[in-house]
Parts: sequence; structure tokens; C-alpha cells
Amino acid sequence: MISNCIEELIKSDDPVLRNRAALALGKQGVSDDRTISALLSALKDPEWMVRGNAAKALARLEPQNQSIFEHVIALLNDDEESVIIEAFSALHIMADNGFSPSNDLIETMTLFYSSSNTTTRTGLIQVLSKFAACKKSFIDMIVMAVEDPCEEVRFWAIAAANECPEAAIRALPYLTKSMEDDSDYIKYASLSMIQSMGELAHSATISVKNLYKSKDCHLIFMAVLTISNIAKGILDTDILLKEYLISGNADERRLVAAAIAQS
Repeated sequence: MISNCIEELIKSDDPVLRNRAALALGKQGVSDDRTISALLSALKDPEWMVRGNAAKALARLEPQNQSIFEHVIALLNDDEESVIIEAFSALHIMADNGFSPSNDLIETMTLFYSSSNTTTRTGLIQVLSKFAACKKSFIDMIVMAVEDPCEEVRFWAIAAANECPEAAIRALPYLTKSMEDDSDYIKYASLSMIQSMGELAHSATISVKNLYKSKDCHLIFMAVLTISNIAKGILDTDILLKEYLISGNADERRLVAAAIAQS
């Protein structure tokens, strides 16, 4: 069966059969020289599906192999976005199996952040947060990524920074600035992170309080909880908040009052 799959992967003119062979080899669980050699060759297959599935098969068969890791990250330069997505899937497989890349490999990966492809930048942050949550080169990249023009990249950068205190502190000026972001999605993510930092994020107090002017009562709820964590003792005297409790509609008043009660 394995020999047939290898022959099919190497020699078949039919991309469907080659793709099926790559998938089968990954599921067989047999990591011998012939299988690995055939799958490595398939990383250069003209059909994108074959390249992507060969990468995942190699990750499943050799999750601790640094050479395989290097071959997979080379696919992040692929012209097909679908292959890049599959390459990241392969890297996640290796991460979930405990692979620990060298510092040099981590630095090599961070260079891909310069890509104009948002899929690459987003995927890079997601997978490196597993491999290198608190490595200096990754932290440097995260501090840049929290100001990325792409909302999705910014969101994942904020989530990654939340896993590393040093990255969170260095990113705090941007997180403070993000209280003015056009995206409520980003505001919520930043508030969650600022809240978790406690009094270390005290400098963000004024920017967070400005959210009391928001038309989104859920955002105000989150802002109140955040203020209660980063600036102890100011809620009772906050004029903006008192005005909101008077002027807001019934549902909004209940939500804000609940936040104060929780603080």
C-alpha cells in the first residue's frame, strides 16, 4: 500500500491521484526514507493541493524534525495563498507535538512579517505564539504588529501579547491609542488586555475613561471593569460615569451599574 502511494505521488500525471497519495502517506504513519523523500519532492509539485498536503503529511510523520520544519517554512513564500494556509497548518501540527525551533529559525520566521500578504502575517503571529511566546525576536515583531494596517493582524497581535508580560508592557502605548480605533473589535481586545495588566496599565486610564462617551453600552461595561482594575478607587467620583447613569436608557443604566457592582 505504501509503495503504491509513493509510486503514485512520484510518477502519476494525475494531480488528483498525487494529492490522494500525499494524504494517504500522512495517515499511514510510516516514516521511512522513501516516504519522506517522496513527500519532500512533492513540496515542489505543480499542483497546490499536493504541495499543501505533502507539508502536512511531513509534519505528522516527523513532527520533531528541524529539517522538515525548514522545508515547511519555505512554503510561506509560495505564490498560492492556499499553500501558505496549509503550511501554517503543518507548523501548528509540529507545535502541538512539542517541536521547539532554534532561536535562529524563530528569527528566520519573523522575517516573513514583512510580507504584503495579510494571511502570512496573521498566520505567523498565531503559530509563533505557540513556538516562541516570550522570545525577544517574536516580542519585537508583536510590538510592530499591534499597529498593523490590517484589523485581523492587529487583533491576533494583541492576543499574542497577552501571553507575554514584556510584550504587553511594550505594546501599552498602542493599546492606549487603540481606544480610538475605528474597530470595536480592536477596542474590546485591547480593553481585555489592559484590564489583565492591572495597575501596570494605569497610564491608560484617561483613554479608557473616554469610552464612557461611547454609544455601545457593552463597551462602557468593559471600560468600567477595566478602570476598576487599573485605577483603583476612582469610579465613585467619576463625573462622566455618574452622568451616564442618569442620562442613559434603562438597559444601559442596568449594565453600567452591574459593571460598577462587579468592580
